[in-house]
Amino acid sequence: MRWGNVFRRNSITFRQTRLVFLAALVVGCLVFLVEAVLLASFTRENLAERQEQILALAERPATAAIWEFNERLAQETIAGVMHMSDVRQVVIVHPDGMPFASMVREKPLEPTWKRGLARIVVGGHERIVRPLRMRTLDMQKDVEEIGSLIVIFNEAEQVDLFINVLSASLLVTLLGAFLIVAVIAVVFDRFLTRPILSISRQVEGVDAEDPQGRMLMVPKFHAESELGLAVQKINAMLIHLGNAQHALRRMATRDATTNLPNRTLTIEHLVGVARRAVPGKVVAVLAVLMDRLDELKDLIGHEEADEMAMDMAVRLLDSVGAEAFIGRIGVDSFAVVIEDLDTATAAVDYANGLLENLTRVEFGCEKAVRPSVCVGIALFPNDGTEAADLLRKAVVATAGARRKANQRWNFFEDGLAEGAHRRLLLESQLHQALEAKEFVLYFQPQMSRTGEIVGAEALVRWCCDGQVVPPGAFIPVAEDCGLVVPIGDFVMDEACRASAQLRRAGLNLTIAVNVSPQQLADPGFVPRVVETLSRHGVSPDHLEIEITEYTLAMERGALVDRIRALRERGIRIALDDFGTGYSSLSYLRRFPVDVLKIDRSFVTDLPNDVAVPSTILTLAQKLGMSCVAEGIETEAQRDWMVNNGCDVLQGYLFARPMPLDDFMKRYVQKPPGGNVLRLCRESHVVDG
Repeated sequence: MRWGNVFRRNSITFRQTRLVFLAALVVGCLVFLVEAVLLASFTRENLAERQEQILALAERPATAAIWEFNERLAQETIAGVMHMSDVRQVVIVHPDGMPFASMVREKPLEPTWKRGLARIVVGGHERIVRPLRMRTLDMQKDVEEIGSLIVIFNEAEQVDLFINVLSASLLVTLLGAFLIVAVIAVVFDRFLTRPILSISRQVEGVDAEDPQGRMLMVPKFHAESELGLAVQKINAMLIHLGNAQHALRRMATRDATTNLPNRTLTIEHLVGVARRAVPGKVVAVLAVLMDRLDELKDLIGHEEADEMAMDMAVRLLDSVGAEAFIGRIGVDSFAVVIEDLDTATAAVDYANGLLENLTRVEFGCEKAVRPSVCVGIALFPNDGTEAADLLRKAVVATAGARRKANQRWNFFEDGLAEGAHRRLLLESQLHQALEAKEFVLYFQPQMSRTGEIVGAEALVRWCCDGQVVPPGAFIPVAEDCGLVVPIGDFVMDEACRASAQLRRAGLNLTIAVNVSPQQLADPGFVPRVVETLSRHGVSPDHLEIEITEYTLAMERGALVDRIRALRERGIRIALDDFGTGYSSLSYLRRFPVDVLKIDRSFVTDLPNDVAVPSTILTLAQKLGMSCVAEGIETEAQRDWMVNNGCDVLQGYLFARPMPLDDFMKRYVQKPPGGNVLRLCRESHVVDG
């Protein structure tokens, strides 16, 4: 036993032993006091009995000595009594009160405390006077009293005996108490402290990413005790937590429609493939594109388009062998990864087989339309060794395949020059657009459950040749060429300017602005945001910065520090498109996030498929975060979100993104004959 651990001041053993020791000490003292009272009573009784015996022996010869005036007999009688060690003085007194014979034993002066104790213990029995009488011959009556016998006893001896016996009793009591305490300390350590320490160490070893991977062991002898019950409860909690973590990871790495691995998990798989690639063998990454799917959505609706995607996934699974990997990397694209091919020709054969199986039967729909299919091919290691880069190149290769009438597959190299030319042209146009201030902000309202407008998301648009270009068409290129930072600064400045204008009009709204990882990686980003807020007179709590799960997954120290710095200044942080990338509970616990935004892909199937939205809403409530639902397009979707506690709603049901002037006309009105502005309320949003 490690006594150092047992008697640590904070250990349960030490605390319980201390309580037991105090209790044993109190009980021991009470027992000691009772023993002292009983021993004092016994000492007095024993002394009285001994005194009676001594007087009985000396009374007759003392009477004879004083009757006969025999001093010798008197001295012998006294000497016999003085042989008793506890007798200090004996006196035979004549009837006239004069001593007839006496003898005294000298003794040292006893301390005051001992004399006081003697009075308590002996109780006044130290001096005994016995009258001496002589009987007549006929034994009928006594003669006159002829004297008295006085015996003074040495009470110190009785006190010493009392103290010795009482000390021995006290020592035995204390030793018994210490023995009990020691035994209880050992029992506490063996059956309580050690099991608790064992449980604590097991809890420390629980993996946050896989809580149910290491269940706690029930301590020995505690299978049915309260401690064993606590371990069982903890294990049950770990199982529930592990299931939630597994569900969250599956939600983050699986496509909601097809249940195939999403882009993140596909890249993870490619990383593993690159590590185990056999030298001399080829790995083919095939990007399968459902061409014109976005156009078909507007024609046949989202549900029919999702059925097409599901049908495509089923056909892909039927077309490839067990050795191939299939993932959905976009709304209209899938990826197929084939390992250990001998030549690039084998990849072509594989692509032709896929195209034949995928196009053999037309996708049925009421309007008799179907998306065409094309395949882009990138090879490892020929086209690169980075997983994300290979996937990107395979997708780029689909552009060349789309333009081919008969051969609907294309290697990355075939369309590289043309694609690079178009990319350079777009980069040049973006530079000119930034200088010419062709970028504008559109605002989409965010509504509370009661129908009040509480915020708006600022969305950048590019006005090019009289047409409004959505951000998806130019932001990826801007990120690659470094223009996303100045474009982001423009968006931040315009959003703050709009916030100030809305506030002056009586609308105190929170404006949400999307921020890319490249902006956060810029050391000057936080100071510029603070300066922009100050310049326009906008309170930090009226600005909300939206980041993606990918930004959190990067876990770069400086980037995370900047997110925390923004939040410390009162700016809200929102996690955009939650559930579509790779995220985990550990990210949400470690990073400063105020708002979770449910991606529109999880809202589309409401109220039929509620598993993922319910999980996200519950997670947000447990973590104390607000929740925003994007893509609300139907009243059924709105009603489900309202009834299940979603804080803020956003989508086409309320309004499409619009310029600031249109936004203010819709949500700010001037009463007739007055100068005070008032807020408008969406009439189709029900309370509650």
